[in-house]
Amino acid sequence: MAQRGDSGGGAAAGPTAQTVPDDGDTEAATDSGDDKPSAHEGRDQRRHHRREHHRSHASPEPDVQELGPDDQATDGDSAEDDGSASGPALDADAAMKRASSLYRNKKFTEAAAVLRRTADTASTRSASKLRELAASYAKVGQLLSEGQGAMSTDFPKALSAFRQALRIDEEFGDGVHDRSIGARIAQVAPAAAGAYMARKDYPEAKQAADMAEKFGAGERVATVRDSLERKAKQLYDEARSKADAGDKAEATETARLIMQMVPRSSDLYAQASRLAGQ
Repeated sequence: MAQRGDSGGGAAAGPTAQTVPDDGDTEAATDSGDDKPSAHEGRDQRRHHRREHHRSHASPEPDVQELGPDDQATDGDSAEDDGSASGPALDADAAMKRASSLYRNKKFTEAAAVLRRTADTASTRSASKLRELAASYAKVGQLLSEGQGAMSTDFPKALSAFRQALRIDEEFGDGVHDRSIGARIAQVAPAAAGAYMARKDYPEAKQAADMAEKFGAGERVATVRDSLERKAKQLYDEARSKADAGDKAEATETARLIMQMVPRSSDLYAQASRLAGQ
C-alpha cells in the first residue's frame, strides 16, 4: 500500500502507486491517447487533428481564374512562343475586323478607338492605313450627328453633312449605312432644295432636288424643279441677248450656270450647251 501523507493536519486519500505512471510515461500516455478525455471531447479532438493533418500535407493550388495573363504564362510559354499571335500584321487584321463590326453597329467612336490603339504598335504601313480608316469612321459619326442636329434648323447644312457622310461610308465603310443615311437625305433634301432656291443658289437647289429624287422623295421637289426651269429660261434669254450684243464671255458664263440648274433631259440644257460652245 502507498504511504499516506498529511496535509494541513487532515488525511487525504491519494491514488495507489499502480495507477500513477512514472514521470517519463505521462507524456507518452497522453500522446498515445491512453489517457482519454470524455466521449465528446475525444471526437472533437480527433476531428481537429484530422483537419490539421490534411492542411499540413495538402499542396496549395492557385485558382487559374484569379490569375492574370502574366501569371499564367510560365516556363517561357508566352503567346509569341505558342504561335497564337503573329505580330503587328495579324493584330491589324483583327483590329480592322473588330472595328468593322463596331462601325456596322453605328459605334463610330469605339470603332475608331480600336484602330487608333492598334496603330500605336503596328508597322508604319499598317499604322497609316489604320489611322486613315479610324479618321473616316469617326468622321461619319461626327457628320451624322451634325446633320441630325441641323435637321430642324438648317436644312442645307443637314443635307451637306449627310451627303459627306454618305460619300465617306461608300468609300471606307463599304456603304453599310447607305440606306439609313439615304433615308435622312430623303427627309431633308426637299426642304434644303427650297432653302437653296430662296437664296438664289440655283446649282445647289438642283443638286438637292437630285438627291431627293435619288432617295425616293422626287415628288416633293416638283415645285423646285419647275422654278428652276422657269429661271433657267429667263437666264437663257438674257444670255442670248448678250451673245447677240457681242458679249461672248458673259453669255458663256450664264449658259454654264443654266447647265447646272436643269437636268440633261431638258431642252434648255441642250440650248445652253450650244451657247457655251460645248
